[in-house]
Amino acid sequence: MADGMLFVQAVADSASAYRDFPLIGSRAAVWIAAEIHLMFAAFVLGVPIFAVVAEAIGIFGKDARYDRLSKEFTRLLLIAYSATAIWGAVFVFFLATLYQPLWAYLTAIFAPSMWVYVGIFFLESFTLYLYYYGWDRWKYGRAKLVHWGLGILLNIWGTTVMFIADSWLTYMMTPPRDITPNTDPRTIKLWHAILNHTWMPINIHRLIGNVVFGGAIVGAYASYRFLAAKTDEERAHYDWMGYIGNFVAICAFLPLPFAGYYLAKEIYAYSQTLGLTMMGGSLSGGNITPAAEFNIYVDPEAARIVFQSGIPITMVGLDVTRKTSLTEDHVRVLEAAQNPVSQAAAKIGRNAINHNRERGFLVGPNMHDSLAVAAFLDPTILKWQEYYVDVETTGELTAGETLGYSPMAGDLKRKPGMEKDLAANMTIRGSAPTLATTKTSPVVRDKFMPNTNVGMDVDSARFFELLIGRLSGKN
Repeated sequence: MADGMLFVQAVADSASAYRDFPLIGSRAAVWIAAEIHLMFAAFVLGVPIFAVVAEAIGIFGKDARYDRLSKEFTRLLLIAYSATAIWGAVFVFFLATLYQPLWAYLTAIFAPSMWVYVGIFFLESFTLYLYYYGWDRWKYGRAKLVHWGLGILLNIWGTTVMFIADSWLTYMMTPPRDITPNTDPRTIKLWHAILNHTWMPINIHRLIGNVVFGGAIVGAYASYRFLAAKTDEERAHYDWMGYIGNFVAICAFLPLPFAGYYLAKEIYAYSQTLGLTMMGGSLSGGNITPAAEFNIYVDPEAARIVFQSGIPITMVGLDVTRKTSLTEDHVRVLEAAQNPVSQAAAKIGRNAINHNRERGFLVGPNMHDSLAVAAFLDPTILKWQEYYVDVETTGELTAGETLGYSPMAGDLKRKPGMEKDLAANMTIRGSAPTLATTKTSPVVRDKFMPNTNVGMDVDSARFFELLIGRLSGKN
């Protein structure tokens, strides 16, 4: 466990490369600014959608109540818009001053879109004030249709700036697969960075979520005004306004989970990190017994429940961790880094190597837990193959063994097309028949369905470059 904890600590200590914020720290400061900005932004982007719809109902349904409702929505928008701009500026200031390397990296890629964002933001501001303060001037006839057109334009500007900002956010979550930590940001094409796995799912989820949030805030505002109203007419108006706000929020809330599922699906399509990444198991022999790896051996029944749970599993087992032995050269690199984390890691590493030598081992310790963390951070370090994995729980000699079923397993390889056909017709069989049991092997599953992505090979050099780089503060 020591090697895994050191790796996690090194990731956390990467924050020391940035400036610190008094009392609460840089991470908390950026988080607070971002959350407040996003709360106001959700209202600012959500309210114009149903404000322009309410105005349209008033125009084409000839119902003045909806026009008044739309105007009151927009009045709330003016206050929230100023707060959004202020907290957005605070958020950018924190990023640019507290996280200078990150901000420099993002601007190297997204600078053109940032200029476009600022330009559209000014257009949005101008359109909003023109839309609100021109309400009574353009109240009838064709002028009212022009005014409604301004509301539509306001929504277009707002949605566009949201889409642009979402591209920066989602790039940090799911950068395109061909972009690595070593890729020069100046060589990354802007549109390639924008069109990442989660850009459109986030856009859809935020668009619907903004309407939900905006409707709920309008409902809350109407409730307050209802309680403060002094006449029956006012109470009736704000009661109706609250009804409309809550109705919009509930209607928009219904499709929101489906947008969330779409987002989750795309995140998992990009990376296995939505599932379970485990260090344990082996398809090539154990370490506590010839069959079983220690983590599965100590509770094979629980392990079997996990493998059969349906949770997407990424298994980093002895098949790959045995190829990551720590050496004297690795320890010397850590010692040369001259920082507290690397020095502590070097001492632990040297003690582990000496301990192995005293016990007669010819190689240093294998970095079991660290490799599992590395696989979580960068799955491309390993080569993967899908298996249906099950755990032996009753074997007299093999309890705790992990068994991997795959149509691609075996010494003789088939043509790719034939392997697919075999997978469609492959059954999962249990133990061989014995005199004390049935005459044929029992069918555990009637159809092959992989449940685990198993690490089968590892680029050891890349793994140690990542591990030692993090511990020594180089990346």
